[in-house]
Amino acid sequence: MLFFRKLLYGFLLVFLTEVKSKLLLLMALNSIYLGFILIRKPFKRVSDNLRVFITELVTVIGIGLSLKLVIDNSEDEDLRFL
Repeated sequence: MLFFRKLLYGFLLVFLTEVKSKLLLLMALNSIYLGFILIRKPFKRVSDNLRVFITELVTVIGIGLSLKLVIDNSEDEDLRFL
């Protein structure tokens, strides 16, 4: 699973040219892995599952915020911070 995920990351980052599509697909891929961690709980210790879940959640939030920065094209600087 981990090798397949790394292979998809590499493919997305190398072959896609548009930034928005890269971010959306990376966010979707991380969300799928987040769901996998929630449903299957692949690690023996609960603390490992929790650590990986929190890491993936922070990654999805970071990609979402990056996507918000890329999409925001407004000229009014006061509205950008809302």
